[in-house]
Amino acid sequence: MDLIQKFYSDVKKTKKYCTPYSNKSYAEIISSLFVKNNRHIQSLAQSLADWWLEKYVQPLEQNQDAGGISDDIIEKLGSVYALLENDPENIMNLNAEDFKELCTLVNYEAEDLPLELLNSLMSVFVEKQAL
Repeated sequence: MDLIQKFYSDVKKTKKYCTPYSNKSYAEIISSLFVKNNRHIQSLAQSLADWWLEKYVQPLEQNQDAGGISDDIIEKLGSVYALLENDPENIMNLNAEDFKELCTLVNYEAEDLPLELLNSLMSVFVEKQAL
């Protein structure tokens, strides 16, 4: 089991034990798990988790009839995880706007990132025309 599959497995376990859960608390647990799993780049991981919460979870909180956090929204964060792990096969649910926003966040944190990681991220952003 690779790190991304383990992340999805941990998210599913969390959902099982958080029932009944609110979108906010469940999402905060997921984002904390994401940051914990990426503690070697904690500042960037926190920025990416905050971006996910703001862009995909907060709109659900405003719409009470949304029915909870969908697998698609969780897969957005999983795709970000795949991006960090340089696993292009698992970078699925991100659109062009997502890549541009992620590129901006990475550029902001670039000075503190390992060079190998920064190179792999920038290669993806160039490929996705996010620069």
